[in-house]
Amino acid sequence: MRFPDDAHLREAIMTAPTFEVHGLTGGYTGAGIKTIVPHRAEAKLSCRLVPDQTPAGVFNLIQRFVKQRCRDAEVIHESSLSPFLVDPSGPHLEAAQQAMFEAFGKRPALTREGGSIGAVVTMDRILRAPVVLLGLSLPSTAITQSTRTSTGARPAAAWRCSAVTSQVWPKSLDVPDPHHGWAGATRPGAILC
Repeated sequence: MRFPDDAHLREAIMTAPTFEVHGLTGGYTGAGIKTIVPHRAEAKLSCRLVPDQTPAGVFNLIQRFVKQRCRDAEVIHESSLSPFLVDPSGPHLEAAQQAMFEAFGKRPALTREGGSIGAVVTMDRILRAPVVLLGLSLPSTAITQSTRTSTGARPAAAWRCSAVTSQVWPKSLDVPDPHHGWAGATRPGAILC
């Protein structure tokens, strides 16, 4: 990605919708050269949606765009997730921020990141409990903290992550839930991911 400044790069990574081409196939793919016009080609696509976009609406736009340029094209919808945005205010997120401060000695940076966590959308819709997402590993690792811990790597970080979880959960039970009044023992006040 090339952008004129860091602000545009951060926006593209954290808040903007995306359109990705993950794979292209078609024609002769073996060794050597063939001057063949392929009878078939395939593209694997995905999009990061943002609030106020729907999977069906974005799929329809893509399908219409492709069909206008190639009437014979088959555009297949395989799966989709609705976008989700954590409410950046409220007592549950404040409890998580305080717990992160207590565990790591610094206030966390509130950022938005694209990703597909289908369970979050489902938990929000069905449980109607606030969802708080905490990033607890370095972006460069590209694997989860629990995976790194199971291989014996970075045990100190794992203990700090455990400390955060043990501090956030009780604190989130002590704050009012905007949908259901005071959270109690019958249901969690927040879902920590």
